[in-house]
Amino acid sequence: EWMPFSGTEDYESKFFPLSSLLSTVRSAGFELRPLSASDPNDTTKWYAYEGGTFGVISSMSQNFCSTCNRLRLTSDGSMKVCLFSDTEVSLRDAMRDGCTDDEVGR
Repeated sequence: EWMPFSGTEDYESKFFPLSSLLSTVRSAGFELRPLSASDPNDTTKWYAYEGGTFGVISSMSQNFCSTCNRLRLTSDGSMKVCLFSDTEVSLRDAMRDGCTDDEVGR
């Protein structure tokens, strides 16, 4: 699913919900079986079909905010707690300012 990050306000025109994806796959002749998550914090909905498995991160149609336990480190050295938020903490700047590992960890 298209996840509306900052600057992608036109996400609704690109949004393809999990239910539509599953309908499309089934209409192509694939029998799908939902799989149980092995981790309660898994952000992916897993499905098995004859020949393999696939997963979908359904961030919009079936969000996982209540069980999310992830931190993201961006390519420019910022830490994001939530992908739906513009709030970031610059670890790069703290390290360049001479903070120790322990100070950055706080």
